Order: sequence, then C-alpha cells, then structure tokens
Amino acid sequence: MTYKEAQESYHRIQEKKSNLSKSDSAWLKEVEAYPIDERFDTETSKMALLFEIFNNNLLDGFNTVFRIGYIAGQKALEEKGMKK
Repeated sequence: MTYKEAQESYHRIQEKKSNLSKSDSAWLKEVEAYPIDERFDTETSKMALLFEIFNNNLLDGFNTVFRIGYIAGQKALEEKGMKK
C-alpha cells in the first residue's frame, strides 16, 4: 500500500466513523481508548501477517482476531492468578 493509498484509506475510515450513530460512536471510542497492557497488545508484524492472510477483510478474519484477544485475556488472567 502506498502512502497515498494509506492516507485515502485513513480519510475514508474517519468519514465512516463521523457518520456513526451516537451510541455506535461512543462504543467505538470506548473500544479504541481502552488501555491495553503492552504485553498483550498485538505486534505490528502480526497485524501485517493477518492483513496478508485475510486480504484486510475483517469479516473473514474476525474469528481469528477474536481468538487472539481471547487468548490474550486468558494469559492476563493467568498472570494475575485469577484463572481457575
């Protein structure tokens, strides 16, 4: 992806976000602002790998992305000694 393509994509995303309902906008802002411990954040190289595998298609990759988050959550619970 070229810089120009990335910039155009960014602007499209921002426009779509600005057209969300108030409740959807509030939900997305909450999700994006939620602090993630860097130990459980996804590395850029892993995101690039998913981009390549799923051709940047969220619908196709959602289950995998969900599982990544679930596994990170389980690891966080284990580290806090909360998992049974």
